[in-house]
Amino acid sequence: MAEYARRVHAKGPVICLNMFCYVLLIFCTVLSVSGEEPGNFLAQKDAPDAANQGDRINPKFGLRQNMGSGNQPLYEQTNPGRRQIPPDVGIKTDARNNVLLASHPDCMEDVVMLCNATVMRMNNFAILDCLQQDGAVQARVSEKCQHLVWEYKQNLTKDDRFESGVNEVCKKVFEENPECHALPAGVGQRIPCLIEVMDNVTDPGCHRFLTKMANIVFGDYQLVWHFMENCKDDINSFKCGRLDNDSDKMHSQGKTILCLARQIGMLKNPECRKQVLRVAELQSDDYHMDRSLYYACRDAREMFCGQVHSGNGKVFECLFKNKMHPEMPSKCKDLLQVRQKLIAEDVKVEKSFYDACHADIIKNKCIAGMDTAGGHAQRSTILLCLENGLKQGFKPAGECMTQMSLLRKSLMEDYQITPEIVSNCGLEIDKFCRTQAGLDEQGGTIHCLMQMANPRERDRKNQKDHPHAKDPREDFRPECKAALEDLLKEADVAEDASVDGVLMTACSKMINGECKGKIRTELMNCLIENIDADDMTEPCEDKLIEIQYFIVRDFRLDADLYKQCHEDAVNLCKAPNDWWANKGNKATAETDPDVFPCLYRHLPNKLQEHKQAMMDHDDNDDDEEEFKPDELPNPLSRQCEQEVRRVMRHRAKSIDLEPSLEAKCLTDLAVLCSDLEHYGQGKKLKCLQDKYEDIDDKKCKAEVRKFIRDEDEDLDLDTILMKACTPMIKSFCEGILDNNADASNVMNCLIENKNHRDMNSKCKAGIEHHQIIQMKDYTFSHKFREACKKDVLEHCRTSKTKADVVSCLSEIVRNNILLEQTHNISQDCREVLKIDLLQMSENINLDPALKQACGDDLKQFCKGNHNDDGQATECLRENKKSLSAECHKKVFKRQLDEVNLDADFSLFRTCKQMIKKHCSHKDNQDMLSCLKQHLDELGHDDPCKKMVLKRAMESTKDYRMNPKLAKACRRDIPKFCKEDLQHQKEGEEFEGQIINCLKKQFTKKALSNDCADEIRLVIKESHMDINMDPVLMRQCRIEIRSLCQDALGEHDVDRDQLLFQPQNTDTRVKTCLEEKFKDGKIELKSNCGMEIARWQLEVQIDVHIDPELNQLCTMDLVKWCREYETGQGQTMSCLLQTLEDYPNKLKPECKKVLERRKTLWELAAKVAPVESLSEVHEMIMQSPARHYLLGVHVTILGIIFVLGITCGRVTKRVTKTKEFHVSEECHEKNVLVKREVVL
Repeated sequence: MAEYARRVHAKGPVICLNMFCYVLLIFCTVLSVSGEEPGNFLAQKDAPDAANQGDRINPKFGLRQNMGSGNQPLYEQTNPGRRQIPPDVGIKTDARNNVLLASHPDCMEDVVMLCNATVMRMNNFAILDCLQQDGAVQARVSEKCQHLVWEYKQNLTKDDRFESGVNEVCKKVFEENPECHALPAGVGQRIPCLIEVMDNVTDPGCHRFLTKMANIVFGDYQLVWHFMENCKDDINSFKCGRLDNDSDKMHSQGKTILCLARQIGMLKNPECRKQVLRVAELQSDDYHMDRSLYYACRDAREMFCGQVHSGNGKVFECLFKNKMHPEMPSKCKDLLQVRQKLIAEDVKVEKSFYDACHADIIKNKCIAGMDTAGGHAQRSTILLCLENGLKQGFKPAGECMTQMSLLRKSLMEDYQITPEIVSNCGLEIDKFCRTQAGLDEQGGTIHCLMQMANPRERDRKNQKDHPHAKDPREDFRPECKAALEDLLKEADVAEDASVDGVLMTACSKMINGECKGKIRTELMNCLIENIDADDMTEPCEDKLIEIQYFIVRDFRLDADLYKQCHEDAVNLCKAPNDWWANKGNKATAETDPDVFPCLYRHLPNKLQEHKQAMMDHDDNDDDEEEFKPDELPNPLSRQCEQEVRRVMRHRAKSIDLEPSLEAKCLTDLAVLCSDLEHYGQGKKLKCLQDKYEDIDDKKCKAEVRKFIRDEDEDLDLDTILMKACTPMIKSFCEGILDNNADASNVMNCLIENKNHRDMNSKCKAGIEHHQIIQMKDYTFSHKFREACKKDVLEHCRTSKTKADVVSCLSEIVRNNILLEQTHNISQDCREVLKIDLLQMSENINLDPALKQACGDDLKQFCKGNHNDDGQATECLRENKKSLSAECHKKVFKRQLDEVNLDADFSLFRTCKQMIKKHCSHKDNQDMLSCLKQHLDELGHDDPCKKMVLKRAMESTKDYRMNPKLAKACRRDIPKFCKEDLQHQKEGEEFEGQIINCLKKQFTKKALSNDCADEIRLVIKESHMDINMDPVLMRQCRIEIRSLCQDALGEHDVDRDQLLFQPQNTDTRVKTCLEEKFKDGKIELKSNCGMEIARWQLEVQIDVHIDPELNQLCTMDLVKWCREYETGQGQTMSCLLQTLEDYPNKLKPECKKVLERRKTLWELAAKVAPVESLSEVHEMIMQSPARHYLLGVHVTILGIIFVLGITCGRVTKRVTKTKEFHVSEECHEKNVLVKREVVL
């Protein structure tokens, strides 16, 4: 109080000016203390002083009346000690001779008619309340009575003995506050001092004294000292004066104060503004003091606040809570809005809030340094200051928190109580929100403005209103957007969603469902987490997006993010230290969003990526974020990292929540994604991903590319996928989750189980969408990009899509394998390349080039098998002969890639159990061989068996489909099959020609050992299954159909589909062909006969090649030929020698098959005779009877020699004709000898 006294002495006139209305208030209250009327109080105590000063007491009211001109009083005093009543007026008095308004002839009839209560007529204040209770009653009061009441109030407030009444009534309070009593009397300083401590006044008489007079004082601005001189210009400027000659009407001049209050933010004179706010502060304790509001809200008070006791601003608080209720009278609502506008200018006008938060305001130094001239502090500044303290860990008191929530709620309910919204958003409200009925209810206008702040929403609205306009977008001023941002900071909706009535109403289903039980601070996050849930309603989603549109553009509006990342944001991203910095700054929306991207760049994985990019400085990746070198060692804290990832998950749910992406893609969104049927609410991001190739704007394309990359690194960002696949991940991938698997491992797990019978169809669709998007650019896949980036830049820089990159890299890998070169592609890249090939084989949609080339073929041959479980590509394989040239070429290239990179999806899927049981220890390159070894364990109709045989048959058509053979014969093929290689076009199959060429060389023992070993396996398989010999099948197609129809069964030789397996039906087709060949029904020199002959000669090299012979002669081979080396024809020669020497000692079955084979070999020899002496020598040296044969050969040569000599002598004596005959005879003998040796 000493400090206050000092300030009073220093600024006494100013305080007196501001507080004189309190003096007026106190005076009238004093007069009513203890039932004593104003007239009696003044008459008894102050009449002598009045007489001595030359003034007269007005007998009308018991107050002094100044002398008129000529110093003649208006009413003479007949008795100076007592008031005299004019003889012409029958004015009644009470027992103390107090003049009563009810007895005055000017008001008698009005009181009788309007205030028909005997008790009320004996109390002037009760009569005042009665006559001024509302507009309807006032309208019925006569002009004379109105003038009488006006004079009564005016004289009451201007009496110079006002302060003496205060000294009498508030004596005890002066004693408790000596600082106030010490101030000089008569200069208007004592009362302002008491007002400063009025909240602490406990004396009921003094408190009632101060309170009751307010009902009179605040009814007319002319009763407030110096109000007129301070506010004259503003009254004229805003036309707040009364021009209807009713200035004497009771309470009418109070409308002038109300008019100025409506314009509080635009008043020109600061002193007038102080006067209006000070009046509002004085009224804040009891709503009765605000007479306009009191009369307008009488019914509302009874309806909504009947149980609320007046005082301490409680009635105001109750009325504010119910302001937006449908039954709230419009007049009352209007005046409540006016009062809330005053609260915006001076928080003290809201008494409940200021009293509850006063200590916290002081503790947080919310007023220090603020422009608080006149003691006024703006609501927004105080509220933001308290919220700033809250976010820094200084939690306000419980009652203050409650009042803060109520104040926030009122802000979100009514835009008109926020001056910045009114002044900065007027054009936007008129343009976008006036035509929508009911928007003012529960804050609809604020949500309308938030919606229209989104440029895409404005586009949608304007296109609807102006469909033919070229550029219908209308501007939304930065000032309005900044005002909305400030409002959301004040309301802090992210911290407490319950303050937004519109949101709570729209989301009631979710709040009572998925988010039931969530506390207020958790509610917003819960709603956002479920924004794409099945139970989410469209209105709730819309309102969430409207709020989140602003929250994501200022990291401070996200309470959890700010709490965990504030320190990192300040240190790493140059964010302001105070939560409430930049209030009202129009640039806020352009600068603050930089904070979150900066935090995102400091995620550990992003820093690692940039570090790698710096190491690979030659890569020239223009999509990498730029860092300064000193930023790299500073990753985010663990808590902040978790919050950043949470926010990223939320942002991925809608493009409206991705500020940079939305801003850069507005045009492309309008052009590409206007189809609401396919790309409605929440699907714009999916649209941009689907139509990535069609995006024109480079900046937009770069942002979409960045978002897709982020999605791959964090599957939670792929909301479509995670919404459907979270249960599937728990079901199928729980094992890898326990090992902290990264996103790529989880994705691979989902892909592997995509076609499982328990897989959710929506999850499968999400997986396929994720895969398809990744195929648009190889950089979309984090794992692929990291593994293959260098290889792509070195070998496939011109490739655009990931499918093109995979094709390019696969070809390099294939060539390295076939040519047995050192791999040019890194091991890591080859591993991920294999995974991608498997995925492309599984779904043709993942290979756009193949799908485009084979579109017509798919429709013709593969209806219903377009993209399920590898069926489309498998169908194309089965119909390969019938495909168009371009499609055939693509399918064959795919086959080569799958074989050489061990990425045969259909084989691995179909034989998954067999691989797990028998071949899990094998390398993928040996997988097919391993499976073939265990075919006997499978049934005839087993899908795996059919698939293995199909793949084996495909491998016989082109040596490149058999990597091991291609590698082993890499030198033999150019040496022996050069002509076949030259005649083949690039990208076409050899249809078994190269392998057939190698088979012929095998029979001649011309192949290298490695190549011979591999071709022997191929020959053996072809003898077990005629399908494995494509050349024979092709050359003998007619013969098989015409001669072996009974043995053909289901097999269709016109297709590459295996429907018949001869080894399971006693090789009937093979046997049939051999029998027809032996019987001469197949010509020896025909194409089919030549192939059958070649078939027979292959068996001569290795008995084990012929399954029938090997099976029936096993015991004889062991008995007679075990010392001979297999694979060089010696074993077969041994059996033939045994057949000739000991025919009866062989097993009957073996003897029979040997005799049949011998006949076939003789026929084969006729088809393919010995072509050189070297072949004869080789055959003899390999025979077990080579010594005998050599002896015979030498004898024959001796005979030939003798014959030659003899024939030579004869030629001298014969004619040339005879000589010719002799020579011919000799030649025939030589041929017969050679054939005998061969046999």
